[in-house]
Amino acid sequence: MRFDLLILAGVWTLWCLGHSLLAADPVKQRLCRRLQGASFCYRLFYNGVAMVTLIPVLVWSSTLPGVALLAWGGPWRLLQWSLWFFAGWLVWSGFRVYPLKEFLGIDGLRRPGASQPTPLLVTGGVLGLVRHPWYLAVLLLLWSRDLNAPALVSSLVLSGYLLVGALLEERRLKRQFGRLYVDYQSRVPMLVPWRWLLSRVTAIFRRWH
Repeated sequence: MRFDLLILAGVWTLWCLGHSLLAADPVKQRLCRRLQGASFCYRLFYNGVAMVTLIPVLVWSSTLPGVALLAWGGPWRLLQWSLWFFAGWLVWSGFRVYPLKEFLGIDGLRRPGASQPTPLLVTGGVLGLVRHPWYLAVLLLLWSRDLNAPALVSSLVLSGYLLVGALLEERRLKRQFGRLYVDYQSRVPMLVPWRWLLSRVTAIFRRWH
């Protein structure tokens, strides 16, 4: 295996570990104390560090040479564009249901010192289709692009990180919401909207029969 691919896998792994470390509750609590309890400042810091460290890795990985392993062409382009459209719809739909200003950390800038709202379990909109629509969107984008060896390594490491991240998020939400989240888990798939797909296939089958 090429040495630069091993380095790339290691760099992505370090980025994922660092991203996870910043999201860990002990680190979050310590940073919030240093920021005098301003959790919105933590969100700004967390998102800023993620973006600043992500961009150079993306740029460097895109410059690495590699023979094409998967190229979407011919009629497969239609499938690729469909996956891109679905991923874009998942991102857009997520913006409509997530408390985005709180997620980005900019809400506290407009109302500093305000008490934090009581967390609510949101299950409407796209969250009635899958529990983690943005994770699914990123997975679709990772695997619906043309792949050479560096892109394949990046996709494998990031996909593993997303899957582990989704499972850890599930544990956190179960601790936070208890039985309410367990019931939600029983109704809505985590990543693959198989119930929605099954209902569409069933509807088409009934229409033609």
